[in-house]
Amino acid sequence: PTSGQLRLSLRLDYETKRQHQFWIVAADRGSPSQSARVPVTIRVADYNDCSPKFRLQTYNVSIAEQSRPGTFVAKVTAVDPDESSELTYSLESSFDAYQFRIDPEYGTIRYQPIQTSLGRTFRLAVLVTDSVHSDRAIVLVNLLPRPAGPPRCAEPLFHAKVLENSLPGSFLDQAQVRTIGGAELVYQSFSDKINRLLDIDRRTGRISTRVSLDREGPDPIRTLDFAVLASGSGGLHATCSVVISVLNENDNPPVFDPQPTEIVLAEDAPVGTVAFRLRATDLDDPNRPIDNYRLLNESPLFAVNTTSGLVTLKRSFASYTASMAVDRADLRLHQLTVSARDWEPPYHQTRLDLAVRFAPGPLPEFRLVCSGMASASDDLRLSENSPAGTRLVSCRAQINGSFTSAYQASLAFGESDVRLLIAGDNLTVVSSRPYDRERESAIRFALSARSAGTRPTLPTFRAFRLDILNQPDMPPAFETAEYNLEVSEAAPVGSTLLQARAVDPDGDFPLTYQLLPASGGGGGGGNDSGSASPLRIGQQSGLVTVAAPLDRDSPLATPRAYRLLATDSSGMTGEARLVISLV
Repeated sequence: PTSGQLRLSLRLDYETKRQHQFWIVAADRGSPSQSARVPVTIRVADYNDCSPKFRLQTYNVSIAEQSRPGTFVAKVTAVDPDESSELTYSLESSFDAYQFRIDPEYGTIRYQPIQTSLGRTFRLAVLVTDSVHSDRAIVLVNLLPRPAGPPRCAEPLFHAKVLENSLPGSFLDQAQVRTIGGAELVYQSFSDKINRLLDIDRRTGRISTRVSLDREGPDPIRTLDFAVLASGSGGLHATCSVVISVLNENDNPPVFDPQPTEIVLAEDAPVGTVAFRLRATDLDDPNRPIDNYRLLNESPLFAVNTTSGLVTLKRSFASYTASMAVDRADLRLHQLTVSARDWEPPYHQTRLDLAVRFAPGPLPEFRLVCSGMASASDDLRLSENSPAGTRLVSCRAQINGSFTSAYQASLAFGESDVRLLIAGDNLTVVSSRPYDRERESAIRFALSARSAGTRPTLPTFRAFRLDILNQPDMPPAFETAEYNLEVSEAAPVGSTLLQARAVDPDGDFPLTYQLLPASGGGGGGGNDSGSASPLRIGQQSGLVTVAAPLDRDSPLATPRAYRLLATDSSGMTGEARLVISLV
């Protein structure tokens, strides 16, 4: 304390604490005492006083018999607390060691056979040194029988059927792959949609449902077509095709097509006059027409044809009123309740209430003539993404065959999808927004019109179906944004690694696949046309295969990230990422 010399009181250890900071204070003996202080920082220099240590003292690995020279075996790693030390790896000399070589800098061990060895275990002693200290580890290398040929799916196509609305957990099928020697495989699907809907047991390949599947819901599912990848060590890969068919269950009632709220008939209408026609659709099978219509309330005037849905006059209004001792005006309004029933148990029935009013006749004939079409239900077509305001249909009003502007018209339904424009005797329906074919395949709307003149007429009703035509406006979409694969360095040339799948939302059109380095790389790399890439993709199939021997230390092994491209016939391209990890 009197000389100001600073000495060590304890031994410094770089690996424990690399820096010491404190203050030195100097004070005189006067009164009052005066002092000063100065900060001191001691930085400890590293000294090679610690031995390197392997992370494991024993490594147990396996490779296939008759593996080619240079096959990756293992990577041993040691840690030296001395930061400045450089480690060097080597194999202790022995007969077994002559069959292998080790990278002195990275500790990577590769098979370098000098003679054929079958069914045995090599014992390697690995040394690591920092030039002063050293450590030793044992690596046991087991030679395993190699499968005679690649694994194969037990079936060319696994096809299962499941009833819609089946409970989650319902068993569907089992993707089975045959291997020689019973090698263990891991089963998986890369499809985000499939993994959301189905559960694939990674160990057994058992496929079951995660959720109930619905054929008619907001996201209808009728068929699931996907691939299951079975992969294992030693370059074992097999891609199995699976198709799940969702069977229909009669779980939806029929839906009536739009009908006018009120039907008007002339009082002098003869027997057999068609009042209206019922049309209904079964959502469970839209292509099969409903053919079971009934009149639920007893009517003295009307009858319904069970098959066609035609509601006709079975007795004249005059004959009916003559037999009734009430005022004729009180008999002009009739309420009808009709039903439509589907064709499969458990049967579902839908009811519809309609009003029929008789008007004194004879009445002039009033109708809408629409773009030369005269059918009661008209089909229209429009390309998707057409701008709002696009003309859909034009009509003109007629009374007894002569065009007139004395009429009233309105949209009976479809107000959110279309707009009605009236100018004189011309009536035009235009789109109120662009339509997207991938969201809605058809739009329905209807017109209701009647004469506005002094002479009353029967109102008219026209229903339309607008089919939205597909346009190539969306790029193909891969089943997942990124594929991650662990691939054995020993995977043989020609072995399948992946079935890349993309879907064109615009339709089931052929796609062209490409595989390019993620860094941008030369055009067409990795395609069937050939390139220096160790991977290749089928331009039409999307099948990714090994095109050249895989070597972790070879420049051909990089990059290990690729761009998967799928291009449709219009030139629109979708993209996913493929990441390969060599093991």
